[in-house]
Amino acid sequence: MIPKLAKKTAHFFAENHFIREEEQEVYAYGVELLFSAVTNFALALVIGLVMHTLLPCTVFLAVFAVLRRNTGGYHAKTHFGCNAVLAVVLIAFSFLCRFLPDGGKLIAAITVLLLSPVPVALLAPAEHPNKPLEPELRTKLHRNACIILAACAAVMLPLFWLSPDVAFWVAGGMSAAVISMVTETFLQRKKR
Repeated sequence: MIPKLAKKTAHFFAENHFIREEEQEVYAYGVELLFSAVTNFALALVIGLVMHTLLPCTVFLAVFAVLRRNTGGYHAKTHFGCNAVLAVVLIAFSFLCRFLPDGGKLIAAITVLLLSPVPVALLAPAEHPNKPLEPELRTKLHRNACIILAACAAVMLPLFWLSPDVAFWVAGGMSAAVISMVTETFLQRKKR
C-alpha cells in the first residue's frame, strides 16, 4: 500500500510540474520512506498512548533509532512486516515496563549493559545485500556504534540509582538494536 501511494504522489508531483518526469522514481522512493516513517511514528504513538507507556516508548525508540542507524539490522521484506515487527516489539516492551517488577528491570538493564558491547564490537555494522558498505563507511559505522553504546552506558550507570525505570527504557532500545543487528547478520550468513 505504501509503495503504491508513494508512486501516485510522485506521479502527481510530475503531472503538476513540481518535479521532472524522469525524477519520479527517486521521489517515489523518498516519499515511500517518509510515509513509512510517519506510519511507524503513528503506530508507536498509538501503542504508547494505549499502553500508557508513551515516555518509555519514546526513550526506547530514540535509543533504538540512533544505535540501529550505525549497527545496521534486520529489514522486513515489506512495510507491513516492518510495522508488524515494530508493533510486537513495542507492545512487548510496554508490557515489560508495566508488569516487570523493579528488581527484574534492574537485572535486565544491567544484563543488557554487560552483554551488548560484545556483539556490537564483533558484528557492527550488519550489512544488507541491498546496501553494501564501502570499507571506510563500515569502519566509521563500527566506531560510531561503539561510541553510541558507550554513551548509553555512561547515561545508564547513574540511572541505576537515580531512575532504574529510565535505565530499563534505555536498555530496551539498546537490546532491540543489538538483537536486530545479530538477527540480520545471522540471516545474511545463513544465505551464503
